[in-house]
Amino acid sequence: MRLAIINYTGGGMSGGYKNYLKKLLPRIAIRDDIEAILCATPEIVKIDSLMKGLKNTKFINCKPFGFLNISSDLSLFRNLEEFSPDILFIPVERYLNFKDVPVVNLIQNMEPFVSNGDFNPLPERLRQLLKYLYGKRAIKKSDGIIALSKFVVGMLKIRSKNKIKLIYHGIDQNKFRQNHKPSNISDTWVGKFVFTAGSIRCARGLEDILSAINYIKTQKNHNVKLVIAGKVDLGMQNYKKKLVQYIVKNNLSSEIHWVGNINEQEMNWCYKNCSMFVMTSRVESFGMIAGEAMANGCLCISSSSPCLPEIFNNSALFYEKNNFTDLGDKILKVLNLNQTTKEEMSLQAVNQSKQFSWDICADRTVDFLKHIISSHKS
Repeated sequence: MRLAIINYTGGGMSGGYKNYLKKLLPRIAIRDDIEAILCATPEIVKIDSLMKGLKNTKFINCKPFGFLNISSDLSLFRNLEEFSPDILFIPVERYLNFKDVPVVNLIQNMEPFVSNGDFNPLPERLRQLLKYLYGKRAIKKSDGIIALSKFVVGMLKIRSKNKIKLIYHGIDQNKFRQNHKPSNISDTWVGKFVFTAGSIRCARGLEDILSAINYIKTQKNHNVKLVIAGKVDLGMQNYKKKLVQYIVKNNLSSEIHWVGNINEQEMNWCYKNCSMFVMTSRVESFGMIAGEAMANGCLCISSSSPCLPEIFNNSALFYEKNNFTDLGDKILKVLNLNQTTKEEMSLQAVNQSKQFSWDICADRTVDFLKHIISSHKS
């Protein structure tokens, strides 16, 4: 198989997306049924620096995808012409037409497909609408769709079962992860803070955890420390500003600490040294950070938003989104667990994370691509 992977992003690439390629590409490249791989990404991403010397793989640059500037990338098409792929794999909700070569998409972002936009500012609602329209077009025109959870399969409502395939991401199981404490976290917080991580955006639902910390302080007379990691997404500065205003208004500044966009080693330290991990997302297609938290043995609390109960299964406590008193009570419940129960809950999280394998993900991805090629020829 001659496989072209087109990372047709707007220019950037999330940490989860980079990790997906970093874990998947080497496993695919070594397979006997893969003759060659052409991997195209916008120049700013520089994904090739993460995977030097990969067998039978050529990395090229492509123009970023633009909603209002969808011009032909002549250089990309020349490279495709020269490479002569059997299939195009686009791991985002975009479509690219090249001759009669079949196309497979991976659905990473479910927010445009399920959100009514009521929690987003108007510019973001328009962006989400455009993503929805281009996503629907990609789903309709593509020959195959990879879904990251049963939730995604159900939401897309694709009639042909041969067109869509459930393939979970993998989760790293390295027990000896290097870790390094973020410099701006006090030593006095070690082992005593609640941790949450992910992009700072409305769909993250951070108001739940802030209100829960305030509820615990004012109604339960208990101070809980909270560390929030993640960069502010484009157009979400006002959302972050409102969260900070809430913290100041309710005198929570000494309880809540923003660490910003931390690196992998700092994330690992936070997982290992927090009292628990809380995920407040309104919607996820898989939830890579949920997997990382489980693999690190975190005691986990999650919103019951899709698809998080599917991924956490019975290794987390769940609360209903917007119900900050429920979340606050569950935080206190975990804090008050005896040591034996905490150890059992931690082991349960690690065991749940082992259900997700990068080797299986790679094998099923290649098998599905081969299936789409065969179906396209028949």
